[in-house]
Amino acid sequence: MSTSDQLKSKNGPTRMSRRELLRTASAAVVAGGMSRLSFAQSAAGIPSIPADKGKVFPEKFLWGCATAAHQVEGNNTNSDFWTMEHLPGSMFKEPSGDACDHYHLYRQDISMLADLGFNTYRFSLEWARIEPEEGFFSNAELDHYRRMLAACHEHHLTPLLTYYHFSLPRWFAIKGGWENAKSADLYARFCEKATRHLGDLVGYASTMNEPDIPQLLNWFNLPGVPAGMSIAEMMQASLAIVRKQLNAPEFADFFLGDGKKTRDGLLAAHDKGKDAMKSMRPDMPVGFNLAMSDDQAAPEDSHLEEKRAEVYGPWLEAARHCDYLGVQTYSRSIVGKRDLPAPQGAELTQTGMEFYPECV
Repeated sequence: MSTSDQLKSKNGPTRMSRRELLRTASAAVVAGGMSRLSFAQSAAGIPSIPADKGKVFPEKFLWGCATAAHQVEGNNTNSDFWTMEHLPGSMFKEPSGDACDHYHLYRQDISMLADLGFNTYRFSLEWARIEPEEGFFSNAELDHYRRMLAACHEHHLTPLLTYYHFSLPRWFAIKGGWENAKSADLYARFCEKATRHLGDLVGYASTMNEPDIPQLLNWFNLPGVPAGMSIAEMMQASLAIVRKQLNAPEFADFFLGDGKKTRDGLLAAHDKGKDAMKSMRPDMPVGFNLAMSDDQAAPEDSHLEEKRAEVYGPWLEAARHCDYLGVQTYSRSIVGKRDLPAPQGAELTQTGMEFYPECV
């Protein structure tokens, strides 16, 4: 799309910038609730179908966008991911590098998010920035995230802060990651420090994003992966190599390591982290976010209940003691002994998930 696109309307051509197009279109979609018009149609002023008032979202409904720090900030040089990205034969396709430089451009990005008509922004703290070495906490980095939270408030956005979103401090991973018996206490200390510095500006807090992923990856594989090998098994095959390359025999992180030990460590860390947050700000709503596909039983030999027990069960129990539970659903899964391939002809994302462009 060029900076200025021509959109045809009954009054002739209208010139509109990319920013204006997105802002106008998103506002129209939010206002319309369940409108099926495309963004281009809405922006061009084509009459919309009257909204079904029974399907209008509540006045205080949170419309937002979400990011992970490692995904967008750039130069997360003290993390386990950055370390692994630069190993020979890395499982990462390319280093994260500058990413989209959200670390420096956050004010512009948050302003654009508000202009698009959203009222919420979920972003994550990068633990590796705040505690780059064990026991050393950077006030400068904590102040950076405080400025991000303040920018959200300046633009009338409710900040939902994720304390952990996959990437870890390198020192933490070298000591065994979530398999380390001290991992929950180390995480709780981080949560206490961060909440003491930031808690008064937080709208909602998430202890961690999608902590059930290590179990979920046991159930499906990517296109091109050897038949019968799950994503989890594919990653585990590289663990010994990574440990040897780093000369770190106990190295483990969110994706590489013993899945059950990781789950136990994450569950304990969630509990202690939540308590640490509440000790600093008792009224702060604290929960976490799960990855849950739309699981449907296979016609024969369904293992749906087994999957639910292995992947979601422990976390749904933990959610009973939270202020909220976030659910992130990207696709559906047909559950047999493992999640079955999508039907022939289905449109898929790069990760093999079914894509439904007409969903509203």
